[in-house]
Amino acid sequence: MIVGKAAETSGGYAAAGPTSDLSATDPDFRACEKSSGDDGIAACDRAIASGKFTGRSLSYLYSDRGFVRMQKGEVDRALADLNEAARIDSTNLYAFWNRGAVYAAKGDFDKARTDFNKALALNPDTTSKARIEEALNAVTGANAPQLQAADPSVISDPSAFGEHDQE
Repeated sequence: MIVGKAAETSGGYAAAGPTSDLSATDPDFRACEKSSGDDGIAACDRAIASGKFTGRSLSYLYSDRGFVRMQKGEVDRALADLNEAARIDSTNLYAFWNRGAVYAAKGDFDKARTDFNKALALNPDTTSKARIEEALNAVTGANAPQLQAADPSVISDPSAFGEHDQE
């Protein structure tokens, strides 16, 4: 199955450096990127509440927290975070990639396709591009109905806690 294969072959963000000097050194920002589960959400909460981050860095915090919530099955809360990430920075491809996965899990394949195409339009690195294309093919093909019951993180970037690779 395409979705399962995507989960097995995904390796996370390619590291090309943090989004700002502060995000490189702030322990909560770094923990938000690298932690999972409740610890990851708590780190993201602290970093967001600190008021130290704006623009792209803040968008990444919401995107990372949304991904952790997606992994925990908190789909509606994940969607709210990913919407905020996309609103803050409309060039954050991870917001669209992960939100597309949430929409696919909810059975809204039109919105999933729209978000996957938006992520592709943002010129991801070669590895991410292949993974997004695989997710797009999954929601376009005959397997799309099976995705509604799937864990959305399977068709997303399964380790959204590394350093972000886009500037």
